[in-house]
Amino acid sequence: MNAYSAYRDAVKTLTESGCENAEFDARQLVEFCFSLNQTQLLMKSRENVDELKLKKFYDCVERRAGGEPLQYILEEWDFFDLKFKVGKGVLIPRPETEILPRLAIEHLKKSGGKVVYDLCSGSGCVGISIAKFFPNCRVYMFEISDEANYYARQNIKLHNLFNVEIIQADIKKGKKSFNIPNPDIIVSNPPYVPTYDIDLLQKEVLFEPRIALDGGIDGLDFYSIIAASWFKSLNNNGIIAMECGENQVRGVLSFFLNIAAGGRVIKDDNDIDRVIMLKGRKKND
Repeated sequence: MNAYSAYRDAVKTLTESGCENAEFDARQLVEFCFSLNQTQLLMKSRENVDELKLKKFYDCVERRAGGEPLQYILEEWDFFDLKFKVGKGVLIPRPETEILPRLAIEHLKKSGGKVVYDLCSGSGCVGISIAKFFPNCRVYMFEISDEANYYARQNIKLHNLFNVEIIQADIKKGKKSFNIPNPDIIVSNPPYVPTYDIDLLQKEVLFEPRIALDGGIDGLDFYSIIAASWFKSLNNNGIIAMECGENQVRGVLSFFLNIAAGGRVIKDDNDIDRVIMLKGRKKND
């Protein structure tokens, strides 16, 4: 069989399975299994492909048709113009989260800050992006999950970074137990899906680790922890930037009303309030 026939089979299978982007996903799997981009696929449409590669391709199509995220099958995904290794046990990087490293890098350039905390760091996509594009900083990534830290270590190695440190820890216990410098900026994409909403998510999302999704009854548990145990550790002129879910801004801000010195809300590309950036108070305030 040739690659183009296999591609058309995949589009049909994925469409019938309810895959929203069947043609895109099929093209990605063609490139992953056959090393053919879209142009090469058309140019070599009549050439037969290796049987082992063909079997791998149909196995991948079956996995995708069963709801497994494309990113897990490809074993990597793009984020902030970088590639990150991902797989079962780690949250998949998403475009809206790119707001966090962008804000962090802008702040570091303006303020001269050098220390960054990435709370609930997962694959490390946020912290590593900051460290890669602002090499003068030191990034401490806090994550409790063994599986997520496995991928974070791979991604640090992939990008050849020496200014990133993983701290395997439960952020619920606060910062006091860590002998590290205070941060100039804290970034976080914490779990923020309300517990009882998780089972209503798309089947692809349900493949992702529950620990990275479940934000408690109202989805706000981790913001309360960050406000109580981490925010006051910011150095003077420091900021915090946190991703949140749709319609959660007011709830998140309620934890910071008496401790923050102002800030702003940033919308994502879908015009949804997505990131809250807040300024820390000066230590003598």
